[in-house]
Amino acid sequence: AVEKLPADRFDSAQAFGEALDDPGFRYTARQLSGAAAAVAEPAVASGRVRPSPAWIVGAAALALVAAAGWFRPGGSATDTSELPPTRAVLDLGPVNKSLTTDRIEISPDGRRIAVVGGDATSAQRAIWVRSSEDESFRRLPGTGGAYDIDFSPDGEWLVYEANGGGLAKIRFSGGDPLPVVTANVELNGPQWGEDGWVYYTGDVGVYRVPETGGEPELVIPDAPWAENVRPLPGGSGLLLTDRSSGSTGFFEWGADSIRTVLQRGVDARYLASGHLLYAEANGLWAVPFDEDSGRTTGSATPLLNGVRVMSSYFGDYCVSDNGTLIYTRGSD
Repeated sequence: AVEKLPADRFDSAQAFGEALDDPGFRYTARQLSGAAAAVAEPAVASGRVRPSPAWIVGAAALALVAAAGWFRPGGSATDTSELPPTRAVLDLGPVNKSLTTDRIEISPDGRRIAVVGGDATSAQRAIWVRSSEDESFRRLPGTGGAYDIDFSPDGEWLVYEANGGGLAKIRFSGGDPLPVVTANVELNGPQWGEDGWVYYTGDVGVYRVPETGGEPELVIPDAPWAENVRPLPGGSGLLLTDRSSGSTGFFEWGADSIRTVLQRGVDARYLASGHLLYAEANGLWAVPFDEDSGRTTGSATPLLNGVRVMSSYFGDYCVSDNGTLIYTRGSD
């Protein structure tokens, strides 16, 4: 079940959009009681961060920010641009998600969620999934020992680090896992790009492999510090975290170096609105970003506090194309 919490909201989506476009606007939430009172008041970003006005802070350990009724049985992930922002607590049911290692992901269309974790009968990690039509999470058989997950662009598949090393993929609906990288090598953070490649970090740098499987290709050598590699949807390059400095870099295809785009900030994700969303100091920030040039084009603005950052360079959050944000509550 999803618990709906009281939410401060704008009178309309138009009012919310106007506030986003006003650089001087700051939103002040009314005082709440109980668990919600511990949530810091967010500043609203200048510039439209998403087409959907779903950027109100959630509360409790794991918060789901979405349109009202999205995760009720029989609900649907429709266009939320005209709906008021809603916050809710996402019930993981039987899943025991580690607050230090396990991540959660949402499909690009916002209809499906996947999380890695154990349950009451086994501490071994596995992939658990839930769609907007489901009442609870279900375990995907054959994914025991899984680690690090990402959705395919169409939301039909999940790629993950397989037990014992290498990469595998499995349909969201279930079935037999298929190998993507068969070598027993240490790798991290697979990301399924729109270009038909799966990107990940390895022992010496950044690699990619065809989504159908095959021989990995080293695309950024001499970068053992790289984490959170994310291909930009337009194909101009890659975003990646430098775990040694806590910064974010941009690698342009054909270039022989990585340019720093965020001196401070990790686990950056590109939004179709033309912003980078990233984690810094237990919060989420947004900054205007030009995908073609790979450069920021404005000042960063804080969105919300209290987002867990794991190992100082993994932001425990994910966001869909329809503006649904899921994050694990951390310290303010």
